[in-house]
Amino acid sequence: MEYLSIKTPADARAFCEAVNSLHDGEILSVQYTHNGFERKPDGLWCDPAKTQLHLTVLVTSIWDSVVELVFESIDEWQLQGNSLAPEDIFCIRVEFAPNGSVVWTTGHSTEPEIMKENRYVIAHSMKWRFIEDNRP
Repeated sequence: MEYLSIKTPADARAFCEAVNSLHDGEILSVQYTHNGFERKPDGLWCDPAKTQLHLTVLVTSIWDSVVELVFESIDEWQLQGNSLAPEDIFCIRVEFAPNGSVVWTTGHSTEPEIMKENRYVIAHSMKWRFIEDNRP
């Protein structure tokens, strides 16, 4: 299946609807790629535009479907919440920051102090697709 980009609030709503807000989701895999390191005379230079984060999520509330999320040009991310134990995903929010970045969180708000108590990603782009679509 092709990736679907999230570029507008309508895209974000359609994504949340299609994946049932990842309710009862479990992150199966995480892959972070950074191809933007360059050696400079005064140390390493890092280009965040060359970053990618792939998440694969099993969503039991939609008949054990598997969803892949891809974030590109990452500004900030955290995939461990306050608990050290694995955490199910009960809901997500996908919104846009004033600078146009996509904000994805497993919390109930994208307000920084609340969001940072949960899993979150702030990136310049986000796309997604079903890897296994078991919905009826």
